[in-house]
Amino acid sequence: MLLHANKLELAVWDNFSGYQSLVHPFGRPLVDMIWNRRASAESGFLSQYDAMLKSSIAEYSKVNHVNSASDEVIRAFLGPGMKMVEFPNHQDFDIKDLKGRLLSASYSPVVGEPGHKELMAELLKLFNSYQVNGSVRFDYQTQVYSA
Repeated sequence: MLLHANKLELAVWDNFSGYQSLVHPFGRPLVDMIWNRRASAESGFLSQYDAMLKSSIAEYSKVNHVNSASDEVIRAFLGPGMKMVEFPNHQDFDIKDLKGRLLSASYSPVVGEPGHKELMAELLKLFNSYQVNGSVRFDYQTQVYSA
C-alpha cells in the first residue's frame, strides 16, 4: 500500500477494483482498518493446521481468527458510515516462514515452554504432507473497513 500525492494507491492489489471508493474527495485516505481473515477450509492444509492448533494449544480456541471483532463492533468504532469491501488473498510460506508465523502468535508456546517441541514437530510433519515446491498456501479474505 502506497500513499502518493494525497491519494491512496493499493498498487499491491492489482485485482482490487473497489479501492477508489476508499479515497476521500479531498485526498485524505479513508482506510481505517485492513486485515486478513484466514479462510476456513473443510479439508486440506488449513483444516489440518487448525486441527493441530486446537489439539496442541488450549488457548487457541479462545483467541483464533474466528472470534475476532464482528462488523457490529467495528461499526461502533468507525461510525455509522462504515463501509467494508472484501476480496480473496493468499500468502505462501516455506517452512521457515511458517514456523515464524506460528511463533509470532500470542497463543504459541515459545522455545523452552511446555509443548513447543511437540508443536514444531507436528508443524513440520503437516508441512511435509502438504507442501508443493517447498511451500504451503494460506488463503485469506482481506477485509478493508473505511469510514
